[in-house]
Parts: sequence; C-alpha cells; structure tokens
Amino acid sequence: MATDKLRMTIARRAETDIMLSPAWCALPLIGGIISIAITIWLIMTYGFHMPASAYVILRAASLIPFVLMLYLIYMLIKRRNTHFRRTQELFEDIVAMLRGASAEKGVDLTGQLSLVERYLSEARMEEVEKSPVLWVILCIIPIVNIFAILYVFYFLMEDWYEHERREDDMWTQVNSALTALGYRPIDTRRPEPMPRRSFFVYLIIYIVLMFIAGLDILYVHSGFIAGLGILWLIYWLYTLIKDPNNHMASQARIEDDLMMALGAPTAPPPTPPSVG
Repeated sequence: MATDKLRMTIARRAETDIMLSPAWCALPLIGGIISIAITIWLIMTYGFHMPASAYVILRAASLIPFVLMLYLIYMLIKRRNTHFRRTQELFEDIVAMLRGASAEKGVDLTGQLSLVERYLSEARMEEVEKSPVLWVILCIIPIVNIFAILYVFYFLMEDWYEHERREDDMWTQVNSALTALGYRPIDTRRPEPMPRRSFFVYLIIYIVLMFIAGLDILYVHSGFIAGLGILWLIYWLYTLIKDPNNHMASQARIEDDLMMALGAPTAPPPTPPSVG
C-alpha cells in the first residue's frame, strides 16, 4: 500500500538525515591545538635537536587539523547524498499515494501531480550524488586540494538552498492536492528557512582576511588577523552544519504532520462531476 511505503520512507530519516552537532565546526581548530600541544611537548622533551623519530611524530601532528577537516567534509557530503536521495523517494511515494487516492475518490489531481513530478525530475538532474571518498581524495592532492575544498564548500552551500526551495514548491502542490481530497492542509512553515548565502562573498571575506593577516604577521608580528581568518573559516563550517540541520528538523516536522493529516481527513472530498 502506498501509505505504508510512505511511512517506511519517513521512518528511514533516522538513518539518512544525519544531524551533526555545530561543535563539529571546531574540529580543525581542536586538531590545531592538539598539533601545537604535541609540538611543544616534543620541544620540551628533546629541545630543537630532535631525533628522526620525533620529527616523524612532529610531521604527523601537523597533519591532525587537516585530517579532521577531511573527516568533516566527508560527513557533510555523505549526509547531503543520503538526505537528497530519501527526499526524492519521499515525494515519489507521496505522488503514488495521492494518485491512488485520486483514482479512489474520483478527484482530478493532474495539475498538482504533474508539477510535483516536474520538480522531482529537476531534483534528479541537479541533486546527483557526489562521492565523499572521491572528494576527500581530491582534497588531499596538492594544489588540486585548494580548488577541491572550495568547490565542496560551494556545492554544499548552493545545493541545500536550491533543495529547500524546490522542496517548498513541492509541498505547496501536495497541500493543494490534500485540500482537493478533503484533507486538512499540512503546516509547511519553517522556523528557520535556509538563508541565501553567497559563496563568493564568504570566499572574498576569507581571502581578504588572510591577505591582511600576511601583512600583519610580516610587519606587525601580531597574528591577530590570522586568528580572525581562522574564526571566519570556522563560522563558514558552522553554517554548512547548521543550515542543513535546521532544514532536516523542519522537514521531519512537516512529514509527521503529513502522516497525521492523512490519518484524519477534516472534510469529505468534493463530489466528482458526473460524466455523460
């Protein structure tokens, strides 16, 4: 039954809609602190004339922030893929359920369902899966990694925004269909809609801060601006975690409201026009 399949797809969100703690944005910073602590410990233990083994440890310690950054990137891409895939399946199930109800009750939902299917087709073309492993590998390769990391940040910002915009359009049509069938409309309002963040503005701010930081270190020797650049990067990561979290939380509420509405129609469907 279409409703049962819909219920199963909704239940799968516990596996696919990964809610990451905003504290994850501090992973690179924590890695940097660990790296500095190890470096200080090695210097205090061996001085500046370290044995080869200590240099190996020092080199490994310097990679800790980067490794933690790669792990965060992997998780961000993975949850993008799993959530987008489940959402597409969710609306496929909703369309199947509404089409069955339309045939059963004799209510024409051609307009609403065709629009949902058009948005779904658009989603399948634009929300293609991106391999987390591949992008992590690209983020490791020297020189390539600069462009790879920037592109990951770009599509994580853009894809989620477009995903929510498209999803809201589909919910509008679903509500129209539910109303036509005699069900109450569901509440599709989002307490914190996905903001329209500009990747290029974020990038320019980061570049300007790091450029000024270079001058600051060269001439003033304070490193204060460099700290601001790092904080801006952490904030950038914070938005990549928080915005999808808010989206998935509001979608979960909408899905639950949908199931409640399907279980309790508020009015009988309109009588279909007679033919002949």
